[in-house]
Amino acid sequence: YRYNFADLISVLIEKNKPDSARRLLNLVMEKFPDNRVYFENGMYSYAEACYKLKEFEKGNQIIKTLVYNLKHNISNYGGDNAMTDDQKKIYIEYLRQLAKVYKQDDLVKQLEFY
Repeated sequence: YRYNFADLISVLIEKNKPDSARRLLNLVMEKFPDNRVYFENGMYSYAEACYKLKEFEKGNQIIKTLVYNLKHNISNYGGDNAMTDDQKKIYIEYLRQLAKVYKQDDLVKQLEFY
């Protein structure tokens, strides 16, 4: 369900409704935290939404959690759907580039070591 809301949050941001987007983002994060439904690939759009809403620490935390889950093969679908090491490196690079666009320099430096 979390992924369905990502599109709506993006539309709200595009339609210049940041307060509505922020409320929905916070509600989704409250109802579907990582300890209930692990953060996986689709959370990229949530990190990006946080950055667009100037919620930088929240976006950084999403990325850090994503990287942790990748490194430890934590998945909602079990080990059968685990990414290869090369896929993980590529995805972490996407996350690093996202952080770089939004000038999250400390996080960018941390992600260089993965």
